[in-house]
Amino acid sequence: MDNKFKTNKYRLHLFEIVVVTSIKLTFLAVFVLFSSECEKNFFWALKRFRGLFVRADVFPQVIVSYRDLSLTNAINFIFPETCNLLCRFHMNKNVKAKCKILIDSREAWDIIMDAWIVMYLRGVLNILNVLVRHGCYFLNM
Repeated sequence: MDNKFKTNKYRLHLFEIVVVTSIKLTFLAVFVLFSSECEKNFFWALKRFRGLFVRADVFPQVIVSYRDLSLTNAINFIFPETCNLLCRFHMNKNVKAKCKILIDSREAWDIIMDAWIVMYLRGVLNILNVLVRHGCYFLNM
């Protein structure tokens, strides 16, 4: 799930939901133009998305999104049984932005970024192990 701001001539937020199937096919399931990123807009869009499922007991096993608290709250409410992960691109972007101002040496920067990647990958492996233990066998990042 992603939300893009002011990328169209109407200067509205474009909210997209892209689905990855178990055979690694992707398709655009939902796109909505919002006037704002408020929680009620995300609730509305996710309720409509949930309504697309044929059976009530079928839901996404994993949702990958950026860290927007309104979106996260809506995901947790509409899909409480789904694992919500943060997007790796947005996490890396945030770490780089916050750490860059603290580090003035290129050598130190390279060491910090290598350590971050190792730490991130260990976290992903831990999440994968938990998902497999709970019967979730597919995760495409």
